[in-house]
Order: sequence, then structure tokens, then C-alpha cells
Amino acid sequence: MAHDATLVCVLGADTGVGKTTVTRLLLAHARSRGLSAVGLKPFSSGGRQDAIALRDCLHGSVEPSLQQINPWHQEEPLAPLLAARRSGQPSPQLEQVLNWIRDHRLRYQIVLVEGVGGLLTPIAETFSMLDVVEELGSTLVVVVRNRLGAINQARLCYEVSAKSRLEQCFVILSGVKEGDISVKTNLEAIQEFCPRWTALDIPFEGEIHAEGLGFRTIAKKFKKTLAQIF
Repeated sequence: MAHDATLVCVLGADTGVGKTTVTRLLLAHARSRGLSAVGLKPFSSGGRQDAIALRDCLHGSVEPSLQQINPWHQEEPLAPLLAARRSGQPSPQLEQVLNWIRDHRLRYQIVLVEGVGGLLTPIAETFSMLDVVEELGSTLVVVVRNRLGAINQARLCYEVSAKSRLEQCFVILSGVKEGDISVKTNLEAIQEFCPRWTALDIPFEGEIHAEGLGFRTIAKKFKKTLAQIF
């Protein structure tokens, strides 16, 4: 049933913070538990590498095509609204997007939605990624790079979400190859300043195979961390 399906939306506090990596780890975690799961990337601008990575995680399964995973794509690497304005293509309607995601909730036990950009990234004239998450009543996961500046980024997202109807929110500190001294204090500080969120940490694990095989191994390593989300 649609209302029984778990829906998790993964957004970032910035670009290139590891949203796709976190989404793929959650997808591997769901499948390791024997749950039917799908990773979706509704919107993309510029390349479609993130959507391709999500599709490749489903290797060997009868799963959606790239177009089904990523139906709204713009060629220029801009916020979807701005890219649509420049291309002359119409932006999607909020209800259209919501119904598309709800349809997947009818067919899977776990639906993971990787957003584009952050909470306030404009998708169309009238809505942002936050509106999508809020209207769906989704669990929110905000990914922040674990480096100097992480506390400020997390707090900004926290303040934005505090004005919404969101009930279950997580922040994941995504590890970097060469961390600075703030790595030792960011997690505790974010939990202090964002008390209604659950702060989690996924250290840097190096390169992972595109087909997703490495994600299954790493998901097992972080099983206790990922299990807090679902």
C-alpha cells in the first residue's frame, strides 16, 4: 500500500556533497534487508551521472529505465527553474511531481528520492525541493560535507526546515579524503545546534565501483548508522 511505503528524500547543503553516494548506500541497505527499493532522481541539470549511478545500482534487476528514474532533465547545469527558462521548456507542476513519486510508492517498499541541490533549490516558479518533501511527508536526509563550514551549512538547513511540517529529519556528515580538524567536533556540535535532527556520520571510503557492488559491502559496514533512517 502507498501509505505503508517508506519515502526518504536526500538533499544536500551544497553541490557535490555526496547525495548520490548516500542514496546508493541507503538503496544497498534496503536491498540487503530484502526490501523492494528504488532510487529516483526526479530532476537533473547538466549531466545525468547521478541518475545513471542510481540505475546502475539496480544492475541485474527488472527496474525503471533512465528516463523513468530521471524524467525532468535540463541540459544546462543550472537550477531547474533557471535552466527551464533558458531552454524555453515548461517546468513541471508540483502535483505532477507528487503523483509521479506516489506512483512509485505503490510499487516499492522503499522509495529513495535524490533531490537536486538543496532545500530551497527552485524547481519551478511556485515550488522548491522543500515543498516536494513537505507535501509528501517524507523523511528528510540532508548531506553535509564533514569539513570546516559544516556546522553553518547544517544550521542554515535546520532553520529552513524548522518552518516546515517535516517530522523526521537527519543530517549525514559525508566524509572527505583529507579531513581537517573540524572532523573531530562537527558531529557533536551539529547535534547540539540542531537538536530536533539526528546527526549521523559516514566516513570517507574511497572509490566505489559504479555498478554498486562496493556499496553493498560499505552499507554492511555502516548498517547500524543506515538503520536509524529506516
